[in-house]
Amino acid sequence: MISDTDMLNNIRKGTQMGCHGIDKILPKTRSNEMKQDLLQQKREYNEIYSEADRLLSKQGGEPQNLSMAAKMMSSVMSDMQTMMNSSTTKLAEMMITGNTMGVTKSIRHLNGYKGNNEQVLGIANKLLETEQRNIVQMQQYL
Repeated sequence: MISDTDMLNNIRKGTQMGCHGIDKILPKTRSNEMKQDLLQQKREYNEIYSEADRLLSKQGGEPQNLSMAAKMMSSVMSDMQTMMNSSTTKLAEMMITGNTMGVTKSIRHLNGYKGNNEQVLGIANKLLETEQRNIVQMQQYL
């Protein structure tokens, strides 16, 4: 069973991973249109992060951040995948893969959440919808 605090921390970590992935891809992005889309996605992640962070603080929850190991693994994987091919198509594929993992985690967390806090559910669903939209948005670059 996932508590309000756990759910909010999961949201925070998910948005941190999204921003980290975007930060790794942005310098390699040659398409200006894709860069703008990624920057918009990052703004959305930051907004969701802030909402979750505010509610967590309001509830007196202890904030947890994405682990350094998770960030390092993500960085290494990103660097390895783009070493030989950093085409717009490859970068879009990587972003779709990352967002698909985010969707899976969001659904798993929502299914495990037994609370009834509408604000927590609202933020969790906002993250899920954002990740789903990001996938659709990146498909145009394949």
